Amino acid sequence: MSFGRSVFEGPALSSCSQTCVNWSGDFTAVAVCGLVDQLNVKESLFFKDEQRKDFTIKDATKSFVIKYPQFGAELLYFNYDHKTGCKDITLKRGSDERLRIWVADEDGNGRDIDTWNHAETTKRLCTKWLRIHIKYDGKKYY
Repeated sequence: MSFGRSVFEGPALSSCSQTCVNWSGDFTAVAVCGLVDQLNVKESLFFKDEQRKDFTIKDATKSFVIKYPQFGAELLYFNYDHKTGCKDITLKRGSDERLRIWVADEDGNGRDIDTWNHAETTKRLCTKWLRIHIKYDGKKYY
């Protein structure tokens, strides 16, 4: 995961209704939870390489949420279609309009879904690997 400047310090405040895992390193202060079923995150999410930026999920049918408690930002992954490999991604920016969260697929650094113009947005993505970016560069930042 790419966070721009380092803003993640201290323990995460888990507000998920099911068991969550808070990772250190690239996932410092991030809560990852299954939306419907319990999700063993350490066995379910896989990183493409040692940089730990691009990730995918072992069982793509499992819906989950990644929460950034300090900012109120979230990424929801759901509605996987096994025929097409597509899934729905919802991004929620939180109340701080300076914060921006976007997702890029494995093909370049383009913003495939972005909170630049909306506090909450959903898009169907058809890629195996996802890269999340979160940092202070929203419209109110400038």
